[in-house]
Amino acid sequence: MNFNLERGTSLGVVGESGCGKSMMALAIMGLLPDNMTASGEVQFGGNLLCLPEKELCQIRGNRISMVFQEPMSTLNPLLPIGFQVAESLRLHKSFSRHQAQQHASKVLDRVGLQSHKYSRSLYPHQLSGGQRQRVVIAIAMACGPELIIADEPTTALDVTIQAQILDLIAELVFEENMSLILITHNLGIVAENTDHMLVMYAGNIVESGPTKNVFEKLVHPYTRGLFSS
Repeated sequence: MNFNLERGTSLGVVGESGCGKSMMALAIMGLLPDNMTASGEVQFGGNLLCLPEKELCQIRGNRISMVFQEPMSTLNPLLPIGFQVAESLRLHKSFSRHQAQQHASKVLDRVGLQSHKYSRSLYPHQLSGGQRQRVVIAIAMACGPELIIADEPTTALDVTIQAQILDLIAELVFEENMSLILITHNLGIVAENTDHMLVMYAGNIVESGPTKNVFEKLVHPYTRGLFSS
């Protein structure tokens, strides 16, 4: 597969389950399972696929962040939410504990978890699904990354909360001039939230272009099948 993503733009990736959407994201992040390898190039100030793990760790969570679909598998159930947001700041930005806690609280405020309502000492199980996903977004946004990869970020949420989370991601990405890769099987989400899109089938890109153009033309038979399903 081959695609480009400019700074400040958003890319939707759609396709049926098992087509390789999430594996593509994990390859970019350098998080593929041990029994899988990626070849080619992922250019991000250098080829990410060639970087040693130590250098990848300096990029992952700092310049590139990922929002996973299930917050309870992302968050540590034994640590308070404030600590989990502050942790990446201490790791990547060399903040003191106090600085990291202060900045983490501001980030949590920004994602809608204001300190007067939500103590930074709360644990993930004490929050709703939508609130937990806001914490995951706060962790992803804390270090001011250049690229956010959101892999089905609203799958486990009800429709009303889905819209709130997507609006939040779009707002933060726009304000910080970040790039966004939004992975989903929901064509409506792609239509409303992305500038460009890719349609994937069996590990390959079968159609791509500006989102509006893809929706209007439906060139590939698989794309037409997705739209009619």
